[in-house]
Amino acid sequence: MKLLSYFIFKVFFLSTFIHIATAVSFHQKPFQMQATHQPRLFELLAGSRDCNIFSDILMQFPELVERLKSSDEHTTVLVPTDLAFQNLKVKPWKLDTLEAKFEMPSEPVHITEEQAQGNLHHFIKSHFVSVNPSHGNGECKSLSGSTINVIKQKDILYLNDSVQVLSIKRASNGEVWILNNTLSAPSVRKQV
Repeated sequence: MKLLSYFIFKVFFLSTFIHIATAVSFHQKPFQMQATHQPRLFELLAGSRDCNIFSDILMQFPELVERLKSSDEHTTVLVPTDLAFQNLKVKPWKLDTLEAKFEMPSEPVHITEEQAQGNLHHFIKSHFVSVNPSHGNGECKSLSGSTINVIKQKDILYLNDSVQVLSIKRASNGEVWILNNTLSAPSVRKQV
């Protein structure tokens, strides 16, 4: 019985050694050391629970969705939370980023569906950056062409002085920065 146990132990030990030696000889990592899959931006955003409104608007623009899926382009997505959208006085499809007024219009505003779609597209693009912004003080440009100032104060990042970065999630093709507010200036373009 001892001889049989010893033989089984030897066979197990020898097969384990051969498996490890084979993995090393073929330049494979042993099973325990294989790298885990790092999600892409699209997967990270889809898994973010408090960013549904931004994600829903984003899905209307296939070229931006493809950018989040692409592993060829590095992108940083600056994502306002659902609460940030709920606190907006003016809805994103009515936003006019040319003026920086944070007030409700005194008269009803009439915009066409095409104008609303253009405003949404500009709004979403103002939350995309094609480079990795500094995690300290710095400046970068959004895909809409607007300048975003990154300021670090006491280990807290702010964008454009007042928008706080709540968290940063890393992906294989960029980063998702969760924000407490939107970056577009919510003013309304008066239509004639």
